[in-house]
Amino acid sequence: MIGLDGCFLKRYYGGQLLSAVGQDANNQFYVIAYAVVDSETKDNWKWFLALLEQALGSQELYGWNFISDQQKGLESALNGVMPHAHHRNCVLHIWKNFIKSFKDRELRGVVWEIAKCTTVGEFNNRMTKFKEKHVMAWSYLNNLDPSSWVKAY
Repeated sequence: MIGLDGCFLKRYYGGQLLSAVGQDANNQFYVIAYAVVDSETKDNWKWFLALLEQALGSQELYGWNFISDQQKGLESALNGVMPHAHHRNCVLHIWKNFIKSFKDRELRGVVWEIAKCTTVGEFNNRMTKFKEKHVMAWSYLNNLDPSSWVKAY
């Protein structure tokens, strides 16, 4: 499992820090690679991912799995460099964005309940029930590819 992330560098020179962080079977985290770029763009992510694949070996051979928080240009760059890579979105970030848009306390746990669905049928049932309660919030989640954040997929 490799986490991909970007963050702002707010000092004199500015820019963005792109990073790849690994997690092993003992739940230990370690930095695999990082780079400083002028901005977070699809081209910079493509460059970073191409170097990452060169250093780690072919994604098709080793089956790397990636997780991210919907960084700008990252998904299309990953599809371009490693089209067969497994990529998931961090549910914590999906949830944080969701609760910014929908302040209703009753909705706070919905993202987690749906993300934890272990079968497609269970996912479909929960989404149908959710649609009946709150169409706008349902629409928000329905626009996300379930294969990138729901356990059943």
